[in-house]
Amino acid sequence: MPKTVARVRAVKKDAVLEGAVDVARAGAEAVAHPRPVGDHVGFEMVSERLGTHYFASTDAGGTWAGAGPSRSRACRAGASPPCARSI
Repeated sequence: MPKTVARVRAVKKDAVLEGAVDVARAGAEAVAHPRPVGDHVGFEMVSERLGTHYFASTDAGGTWAGAGPSRSRACRAGASPPCARSI
């Protein structure tokens, strides 16, 4: 019997979501307050309609992440755990 191989579909890029650095930063800053959020260090498409922006953290050497769905254009800070968090 032949083995079944699961197909993995490439995630489409979303230019609006990728360009929403300021929106993701605002979400990360709202959750991080009063701790500072550093420079933008990257972006990753998580799924077809969800992406995560990463920001340097100035304390503890961690990274702040701000994620949001492409259709809403904004992530409500603190609304859900992946919205903005220190990782």
